[in-house]
Amino acid sequence: MSRRQSHARHSGRSVESQAAAGQQNRLNNFDYLRLFLALEVVGLHTFDISNPGFFRSPIPPVPAFLCLSGFLIPGSFSASRSWKHFAWKRILRVYPALLVSLALVAVVFGVGNLPATLLTYLTAGMLGMASGNRALWSLMIEEVCYAWHAVSQLRGFWNARLCALLLGTTFAASCAPHLPGRVFLGLFACFFAGNLIYFFRDKLSRIPLWIWLLALAGLMAGCAVYWEGPAYQLLSVPTSFAAVIAALRLPQIRFRMSDLSYGTYVYHLPLLAALRSRGFQGFELLGVGVVATLAFSAASWYAIESQALKFKDWRPRR
Repeated sequence: MSRRQSHARHSGRSVESQAAAGQQNRLNNFDYLRLFLALEVVGLHTFDISNPGFFRSPIPPVPAFLCLSGFLIPGSFSASRSWKHFAWKRILRVYPALLVSLALVAVVFGVGNLPATLLTYLTAGMLGMASGNRALWSLMIEEVCYAWHAVSQLRGFWNARLCALLLGTTFAASCAPHLPGRVFLGLFACFFAGNLIYFFRDKLSRIPLWIWLLALAGLMAGCAVYWEGPAYQLLSVPTSFAAVIAALRLPQIRFRMSDLSYGTYVYHLPLLAALRSRGFQGFELLGVGVVATLAFSAASWYAIESQALKFKDWRPRR
């Protein structure tokens, strides 16, 4: 038996296996959590020029995205035929909407801003953040985490003890003031926190739900007060951890929503810029921007993204 097969056998049924068994509604809360996080980013970027700090997200959006990915990606990898299949599914999920987003950048900001946007994406925001679609910086962090997960699974050293060690190390380093790259380290810590939720989901489910909700409420209040600096960095990992567990433990919403969160994230900045150029500001910009972004994301999902995902199980002919 291969290492991959042994892991799949002993780690329980994957998330995808549960979906295949007719339990897809068990995952619906995550779609709503992702959309909530994406809309938080829209709110933050609406006021980031005119009134920075005015809009404060109760759950740190990018850290929570990474934590949620850390929980879901082990199941996705276990359900894949190979690392190539895993990578293929990731390509189909990311790049169709990303290409449309780049086209939006060319239309709204001008073709000259495409190199800066690509640099933002490829360097995780270390370069190119001055113009273009700055929101794409976090996508490369996710790609690095996914690649790490695939390599660690294939090499057979992915386990709960290692994830706990990496979580503790990256989290401690991320809280050090003035440490270069501490934002990245905090995001890696969130990913490893999601891994631990995956490993210990049964044990964590034995803790009463009200404790998780009370902890989440307190952590969200802390994030609202300590908006920046080391204190916010300290709160981002436990807040993301509690948010993912709450979404997992709360009664699941039965209505399965289309996955609009990714489109909302990659499209909102060019759309907000286009609306600003027409004179929209403040809450008017927020309201119109949310509606326009959701409408564009829905069109993208049905016309492009969901169509691309139909090929996720495609096999090349031999």
